[in-house]
Amino acid sequence: MVLPQCGNCTRFHFYPRPYCPHCGSSELEWREASGEGTLYSYTIAHIFPGNPTDPVILAAIELSEGPRMLANLVDIGPEDPALELDLPLSVTFVVKEGRTVPAFRPSGAPGSGAKGDRFDERSRA
Repeated sequence: MVLPQCGNCTRFHFYPRPYCPHCGSSELEWREASGEGTLYSYTIAHIFPGNPTDPVILAAIELSEGPRMLANLVDIGPEDPALELDLPLSVTFVVKEGRTVPAFRPSGAPGSGAKGDRFDERSRA
């Protein structure tokens, strides 16, 4: 996973934009992120009642680098007692409708961790 980082103030931000939201600099570079974070907030969405993939956990994740981003939680259910704020999370990548997108799972879950789930450009084909 990569995030924009300011070359002036060195802070990361998300969502991508042409100027640093912290200092206004346009000296931005994409840098590899740790892929680690914590659960800041979440909601449980029933998008299509009766759908076997229902419900979906939509989460705000506070990344270790500082910014927050929205993503789905996977490998944890809405009734799991471990689902609580500040839960340590690791990025994984899932394919939805032909696109590879980041999702997060509890740290320590099988396959969790940014290093084990690196996105390979070849997997886009």
